[in-house]
Amino acid sequence: MTAPGVSVGALALAVPGARLSGSGTRVISGLTYDSRLVQPGDLFAALRGADFDGHTFIPDAERRGAAALLVEALASTALPQIQVSDSRAALAAISAEFFGHPSQDLGVIGITGTDGKTTTSHLIDHILRSCGLRTGMVGTVAIRIGDCENFHPSRQTTPESNEIQRYLRQMADDGVEWAVLEATSHGLAMHRLDSVRFTIGAVTNVTHEHLDYHGSIENYRRAKATLLERVASESGVVVVNADDPGSRAIEQFAEGAFIIRYISS
Repeated sequence: MTAPGVSVGALALAVPGARLSGSGTRVISGLTYDSRLVQPGDLFAALRGADFDGHTFIPDAERRGAAALLVEALASTALPQIQVSDSRAALAAISAEFFGHPSQDLGVIGITGTDGKTTTSHLIDHILRSCGLRTGMVGTVAIRIGDCENFHPSRQTTPESNEIQRYLRQMADDGVEWAVLEATSHGLAMHRLDSVRFTIGAVTNVTHEHLDYHGSIENYRRAKATLLERVASESGVVVVNADDPGSRAIEQFAEGAFIIRYISS
């Protein structure tokens, strides 16, 4: 699933402004942000979250055989370290490089909205499969790669970026032609979908939800609009619910894309 011999130096070069401390020649065999899952040869990404700071788990990651670290603050260790200003954003770029930029090898459809993401994703997937196309999906209910479907207990609709890129690489290697991803506002705001090339994006609706995290409806809409910007940067297709004021409010961020408006009522 990865190019043979992905070095720490090569991964550091994938992140503009990153500083490499230590040797860049060490070969990385995997990526993880959970110290409990570290395997010998992995790069451990120290992510800062609302409840935990991954930097505190660096000693555990080192004991388990981590070969290198992705950090915001340098740790007291002999391991090579890639230092960045935002380790979560950097993990997305590093993951895309590590897995060979898989979204370049298949079409990716992103579905965002307060409600209806899962239903819409399954409808689109069914239509594509009915047309004889091989598909994959990542969403709330399950992750499917071609004909292999796995129900994931975490119910995290948009997984972390290293997992997204791994799934996309598995899909590309399996001959999947189209991947359908549920793109939550949290996932977009937390850089989980950075470095994914979206060619089609759809907005179901944008209502007053998740303001506990985003702080305001403007911030919530802006997070959703990130998907439209990504599609527009590829001159792709954006599908907008013309009946929904929230969807219409972020349509401006789709400038440069081919816009299709639909009526839901």
